[in-house]
Amino acid sequence: MQRKSLLTIVIGISIFVLSIAGVLKLIDEKIIVFGYPEFASSNETINVSLIIDYGDGRIDRFNITLDSKNATAYHVMLEARDKYGLSFKAKYFPQHKSHYIYSINSTEESIKANKFWQYYINGNYAPLGVDLQRVNDGDVIEWKLQGSKIEILEGK
Repeated sequence: MQRKSLLTIVIGISIFVLSIAGVLKLIDEKIIVFGYPEFASSNETINVSLIIDYGDGRIDRFNITLDSKNATAYHVMLEARDKYGLSFKAKYFPQHKSHYIYSINSTEESIKANKFWQYYINGNYAPLGVDLQRVNDGDVIEWKLQGSKIEILEGK
């Protein structure tokens, strides 16, 4: 009986140690990140395309140039606001460390109509909040007012 208990303890400790090692590897590979992502400090500029699709046939297009050290989807929106007069409303959620954009150029989302502002990077549904989503030179950021696409992230 004592041998069985000892074996159970050894197996338990082994599983615990392997779990800790796995988490540390994920942290080392930046898969698990604490705080804001670190961006390389660089004086380079990048160019991205911003497309706003209002879902009713209206589409706005902007060419945005921004500093690569501030290259997030949210900074693209700020640059479009400053350079082209794009207006948008956003609410900051500290628990997610990101803004939620609910209105672009006076076109607000509608819970009743199941239409929400969602964005895509190079045609792919963006999995991160706008403050956390890094953009690169040549990327196309497209905002669409459309029905919920959460099933994309859930793998449905």
